[in-house]
Amino acid sequence: MKDNYIKPEGLVRFKGKKRNIILVILESMESTFLSRQSGGIYDQQLIPQLEYIANHSDSLHFSHKKGKMGGAFEFLRTSYTGGSSYSMICADILGFQNRVINQNQDTMFHPNVKCISDILRENGYKNLAIFGAPYSSCHQGFIFSTHGFSREDIYSSFDYSNSFDWVRDYVTLDFAKKQLTKVSQQGQPFFAVVMTLDTHAPGLTCPYCRRTANRQIDTIMCSDRQVTKFVEWIKQQPFYEDTVVMLQGDHEMMYPELDSRSHRERYKRTLFNAIFNSKLRPEAGTTRNYSVFDVGPTLLAAAGATIKGIN
Repeated sequence: MKDNYIKPEGLVRFKGKKRNIILVILESMESTFLSRQSGGIYDQQLIPQLEYIANHSDSLHFSHKKGKMGGAFEFLRTSYTGGSSYSMICADILGFQNRVINQNQDTMFHPNVKCISDILRENGYKNLAIFGAPYSSCHQGFIFSTHGFSREDIYSSFDYSNSFDWVRDYVTLDFAKKQLTKVSQQGQPFFAVVMTLDTHAPGLTCPYCRRTANRQIDTIMCSDRQVTKFVEWIKQQPFYEDTVVMLQGDHEMMYPELDSRSHRERYKRTLFNAIFNSKLRPEAGTTRNYSVFDVGPTLLAAAGATIKGIN
């Protein structure tokens, strides 16, 4: 970070009509779950619908492999949801999870770092964040409120009597549809972050999931269907024409069976990604080594912003 971080102040410019940005952060969603033929590690297709839409003609998918699907590499400080989501919007490191908890709350989320949410707000964007967990869970609420999100636009557990229970994804995504419809009618561009939770270990099933002996696999397959339906809903909305959408896994799944399988097969695990309705097409989508630190600049470029020295 010391040698490669570039302060974004004065580097980002918007020309013409500003496009909306929707970032869907997928809990523990790996490209590992793709079919073996496409670059995954399983013989069966665990996420066939996400695999299909990521390969659609209007989609972008970045892979570290040639001819196969892959994804983003995980680092130690991005191996938990708070650290990963912070790095996505700030291209910076938050710190180790146990150390973050013990830091001064006024400085622990780096208020002096300018994140894409700060940049977008300065350029007239409305920011909103939606996640079905308590405000303080994985520090999410504090991360957003420190970086360009008003408290009233951070929807955590949807204020269900200050519940400390996690809300299932089918409820979260339905709530997100209503908020996206509402914000799209307010006459200003918006940046929305929507986060899923059900695939967190050991797997949080809902009435729409199949029930087998392997609850973790059940939730992966359930998330595949629900997230794909959410993306298809977005594509049908009037605001989609002026909107770029990105799906990005946050970190590797904490799943012992997957650890042993990948070690046995010497398989490099990476995080799933897909971008829809991008303003730009990349020079190359494969053999690209990247991480969640690259999500912010990628979203800005996909939305049509110019970044000095890059595009």
